[in-house]
Parts: sequence; C-alpha cells; structure tokens
Amino acid sequence: MLFGLLGLMFCGIPAMFVASKKGFADGRWLFAMGLIGLVIVSCLPSASSRGISHRTAMERRGKANAMGTLLCGINIFGCVAYAFIRSFAENAMRH
Repeated sequence: MLFGLLGLMFCGIPAMFVASKKGFADGRWLFAMGLIGLVIVSCLPSASSRGISHRTAMERRGKANAMGTLLCGINIFGCVAYAFIRSFAENAMRH
C-alpha cells in the first residue's frame, strides 16, 4: 500500500501535469500505472501544439484520453484483484 502511494506521488502526479500541459484529461492519467503512464504520456504528441488543426488536436486528445482511461482501468482492476487474492490467501491460511 505504501509503495502504491509513493508511486502515485512520484509518477502519477507528474503524469497528470504532463497530460494537462499537453491538453489531455489530467485525471485519467493520475492513476495510469505510475511510471508506465508517465513514460507513455510523455511520448504522446501534444494536442495543444501550435500549427496543428483543430481536428488533429481533437484526434490526439481523444486517443490520449482513451489510452489514459485504459491504463487507469488496468491499474484499478489490478489493485482490486490483488486485494481479493490477498484476502482469499489470508483466509485460506487461517483455516
């Protein structure tokens, strides 16, 4: 649990700021798998770049937000699965 919070602080919050700077939905990147999410959002082309059309900006924003949502979903699913498995294992060891 502590490592998860540290991962969020050191990777999730910077990923959120990078996403916001690039014109993406920052909340989706907060829980986007820590370092993996930070690296991915850093490599994506910006939706707020000058010299790109509105359509290109919308396409980039849509793809990046979908990627952030997918990574966030994977992260949440993994955390819930880990909690269930750990709970099941602890109950099995008690009996």
